[in-house]
Amino acid sequence: MLRRGIFTKREAIELLIGSTIFLVIEFGFTGLKRMLELIVMGSIAMVVVVVLIAFSFISHEVAHKITAIRHGYWASFYFEPRWAIISLLTLFLPIRIIAVGAVMIHAPFYDREATGRIAMAGPLVNLLMATIFGLGVILGCRILRLVAILNADLALFNLLPLPPLDGEKVLRWRLLMWGVLFGTSIALKLLI
Repeated sequence: MLRRGIFTKREAIELLIGSTIFLVIEFGFTGLKRMLELIVMGSIAMVVVVVLIAFSFISHEVAHKITAIRHGYWASFYFEPRWAIISLLTLFLPIRIIAVGAVMIHAPFYDREATGRIAMAGPLVNLLMATIFGLGVILGCRILRLVAILNADLALFNLLPLPPLDGEKVLRWRLLMWGVLFGTSIALKLLI
């Protein structure tokens, strides 16, 4: 999926910083119950979960970038310190915001369909991961279940129809597509 030349050194560093802050926020978001569950599972389980969650965040952003490039656009991930600080501050509030950066797209003109497809790519990856890791429920694997839940959460949050989130762009492009994706993320959240 990653090939040489797609990501700059700056992007790789900013993705690492962004995914680290995302992990802090996500673990704060999951609450004490899930943290205790991870501790009970052991340190290896915790490392596996951390790696899989970081992979989920990075894959979401990579999907946006690759889709934009395939549409002929220039795209680059940027860590946004102000968003990250605001996100970290919401750890102390009942409602949390998870926004540490984004893939910025530069296109010669606005194309609603291309914008919708690019926006859809990230949450679609998370829905796919939630489905695959959700099979862990059948196997009784708590680690996979936790990663599935967090992917469903990530998709659901990003599909909210509020600017600048992905959901607003998908909704503007195709209402039915947004409804299917949003409904799927809710269904996965409830089923997992």
